[in-house]
Amino acid sequence: MPETSAVCEDRSHPNCLDLISLRAFDKWIARGQPPDTGVADWLEAESEVHQLLGLARQVQELERRLAGQLSVIKQAQRRLTAEH
Repeated sequence: MPETSAVCEDRSHPNCLDLISLRAFDKWIARGQPPDTGVADWLEAESEVHQLLGLARQVQELERRLAGQLSVIKQAQRRLTAEH
């Protein structure tokens, strides 16, 4: 299938094309290996991988924000402990 993908242009995952390729293959196998579904399988897989990578980015951002909030809480706890 394609050597490039709009989903992979931002290089959000180093193995983006591999992920799409594997998902497209899985879809093809699940459909009973019909002929002439390569493009449809690829496009569906590309969409799924794009969605998953977007969710992964959201999770990473939430983890970053939570870590920052936890740091603030720990600092406040240390200050309270030091004051008493």
